[in-house]
Amino acid sequence: MTSRAPNQALANNLLATRSDDGYLEKNNIASSANSTGSEKTIMDTKSLKYAKTHEWLNIAGDVGTIGITDFAVKELTDLVYVGLPNIGKVFAKGEVFGEIESVKAVSDLYAPVSGEVIEVNSNLPNDLDALSQDAFGRGWLVKLRLSNPAEASSLLDASAYQQECAAHS
Repeated sequence: MTSRAPNQALANNLLATRSDDGYLEKNNIASSANSTGSEKTIMDTKSLKYAKTHEWLNIAGDVGTIGITDFAVKELTDLVYVGLPNIGKVFAKGEVFGEIESVKAVSDLYAPVSGEVIEVNSNLPNDLDALSQDAFGRGWLVKLRLSNPAEASSLLDASAYQQECAAHS
């Protein structure tokens, strides 16, 4: 996720800080009550792959579910828009597949792996709170039929992603 904010300093630092209540703490499981008191999806964040641009990838067979980390969502704050691709669209690894906008900035969303969009989280445009309340569950963005699953090996594991975030804070 790369920011295109008018303020370049903001763009450079948009996702460069890490709060103490970051997502990779507490046994590497993303699960807790949100502000409405409902339970978040339980996902083992340690098993996910991460891009330095803050997208996460969960692979099940030849399908990759992609989202953005709650770290990214917290840095963006106050989300106002998400633009997602149409089903059937094909993306190469590293290609922009959508954008997310907050009151701070507009940020591109990058495909961490290559593949064809087979499902889009159509609830998100009307429920952006799903991203802030459950980034690793209800807040997923797209599902791709992977064209080259081996590309996932170049992504970061949870520990490396956590170090990447800490290095830029």
